[in-house]
Amino acid sequence: MNQPQPYATRTVYWLLAVGILSFAAAAWFMIFSDSDVGAPKANAYSYSAIGHRALVDTLRATDVPVLVSRANSAEKAGDESLLVVAEPRLADWYDGTVAVEPGATDILVVLPKWDGLRDQFRPHWLSVAGMIPRSYGQSILREILPDAVLIRPAGPLVWDTGPLGVDPDIDYPQLIESDELNATIWSDQGILAGWVDYGDRTVWIVSDPDILSNHGMARGDNAVLTLQLLDSLRPLDGAVVFDETVHGYWQPPNLWRNMLQLPFVVPVILAAAAALMVGWAAMGRFGSPLPPKPPFASGKAVLIDNTASLLRFGGHGSEILRRYAEVTLGSVAHRLNAPRHLDGEALIEWVDRVGQARGVKRGFRELADRIDKSRNQNRRDGMGLARMARRLYQWRREMTDGS
Repeated sequence: MNQPQPYATRTVYWLLAVGILSFAAAAWFMIFSDSDVGAPKANAYSYSAIGHRALVDTLRATDVPVLVSRANSAEKAGDESLLVVAEPRLADWYDGTVAVEPGATDILVVLPKWDGLRDQFRPHWLSVAGMIPRSYGQSILREILPDAVLIRPAGPLVWDTGPLGVDPDIDYPQLIESDELNATIWSDQGILAGWVDYGDRTVWIVSDPDILSNHGMARGDNAVLTLQLLDSLRPLDGAVVFDETVHGYWQPPNLWRNMLQLPFVVPVILAAAAALMVGWAAMGRFGSPLPPKPPFASGKAVLIDNTASLLRFGGHGSEILRRYAEVTLGSVAHRLNAPRHLDGEALIEWVDRVGQARGVKRGFRELADRIDKSRNQNRRDGMGLARMARRLYQWRREMTDGS
């Protein structure tokens, strides 16, 4: 005896759908949950005034390969790319920034200058911004050049940009005083950009981030100056790698995350679709199994079909057709009110005369002769017998209802 199903089929489908969606959402948040990525700070994800997203997008728009790195940045840059460490946080700098570790050959360090508070109504914007203490950037600078001094001079400056030929546009500039730093962009009061050679690697320093931040690139020719500077620093056809571990965005390599990002997500989707199709094809049923079919079917249709098969197998089709012809002749004679004393050949002649008068093409005598021939030729020709039965039926309709 079949047990009743605990749930309806539609309920089972709804439970499965909710379960799959819940699992997918949980997996998505586990893989892609980033803590405060895009915060309005000085980082490559930020759209705020002090962020660097405009520089990243501008480089990509000019066909410069760009990588925003969150792990092993020095190894990714190697000796074929420029590693950019822009406005690092002190805590992450002292934890061991890639700027002072081996791995990258060409490194650009941009000293910090600004900080701000997030706007509560526009999360990607700042409500207020201000300059951080000079000592903050000085602490980072001394890790590279112990004798260098970070200054913020007042008054107008006279710039010398060398072969770059574009002057920066900066309010409240922040410069470096150092005899060890080789100047690339400088003024009469300090160095804005310069480099120092450590033998196995070259470290470039930009003292003021205003030439490459989101708000600074919109001023004067700062965007042109920044693009020319980065183009002169990066190796030929090399990429620009922005290190974001110095902003607390460290993230180890994640196979599952990579599988859900282009271009790897395409084969993953195809594999998932194939698995769903296989599962769908293998899913036999829900609920209790269907009862087995009885060994012997029942009903009038089955009885008639079995009887017809037995009669055909025994070769009795011609006898059935002969009997059907006799019954048809009697039915037509009754409908046409034939004289009661007529039978046999006399009845056939009377019916055929009436048929000629009604315009019937074939007479019953012609059909009876064909039936006799079919009986002598093939007793098991089911198709031939069916055609003769159909002709008898059509003859009866024409005799009783008209042609």
